[in-house]
Amino acid sequence: SAEFIKMMATSFQGRRDSAIAALKTIPGVQCHVPQATFYLFPNVEKALSNLGIFDIAPAALQAANPTNPPSATKLFQLFALYGHHVAIMDRESFGKIGVQGEPYIRLSTATTESSLIDGIQRIKAAFADKTGFEAFFKDYANFDRP
Repeated sequence: SAEFIKMMATSFQGRRDSAIAALKTIPGVQCHVPQATFYLFPNVEKALSNLGIFDIAPAALQAANPTNPPSATKLFQLFALYGHHVAIMDRESFGKIGVQGEPYIRLSTATTESSLIDGIQRIKAAFADKTGFEAFFKDYANFDRP
């Protein structure tokens, strides 16, 4: 019914707005407010820089995997998952043509508001965890990956 559709749209809009507000608390993260999707695509370039990913990763990643080195956002995706137990998608994971080097991640708002905010708080903690990232990166060469 039209009433149910309106209720669902209002619910998704509320979660979107809460997620955008939470993302704004993360230093270096910017996010455009989408109008008609339950995905958010925050630009995380400055947050990745604050984490130090661009200082230690590029040459080491190229040396570790010369044929297909992961992007900085892919490395952060893995760190967020293994180090902070939150699943996000890097930009290349949802379409590779012409996106190399684009510092975006994808988040879905199709969950409960409390799960969404908890996940964003974990992302915030991951971006602030330089020591944890450095330790993760040292172990990265030992990961079984494609």
